Amino acid sequence: MSDELRMEWESVRSEVIQAYPDFYELEPGGAIAMELGESGWMLELQPVERLLCQVGVDMEELRTLLSGPTAEDLSSDELQRVAKDHLRPSVRRYKAKLLEAGFEEATECEEEFMAITFERPIDFQDVTEIGETIEWCRKLIV
Repeated sequence: MSDELRMEWESVRSEVIQAYPDFYELEPGGAIAMELGESGWMLELQPVERLLCQVGVDMEELRTLLSGPTAEDLSSDELQRVAKDHLRPSVRRYKAKLLEAGFEEATECEEEFMAITFERPIDFQDVTEIGETIEWCRKLIV
């Protein structure tokens, strides 16, 4: 990240955290996030001028839920399929509006976590747009 972008990020991050105290750091100096209601969705502002709305599931919790007290073990592929199925109703509820607003859908899958993300570029020069987009996401996803 260039020094100029880093300085813009620090300024934007500071303003956003001041305006929206629900934001917290995911890592020192890095992305900041806020939970959107009790729906399991999260809003994340990244230092690379990206804004994400995402919903995810902890893979170990899902595995435990599915297996219960048995020792049955699902393959990674099966667990990922179940995770997508688990997230589908929540994603379906907001997908069309997020896509209309310029967000792009992606799936992020790691061993511990799976998320369906909707992300779009955000202009650090336009603090008003950042605030309006945050408010729009907060009102959409409840």
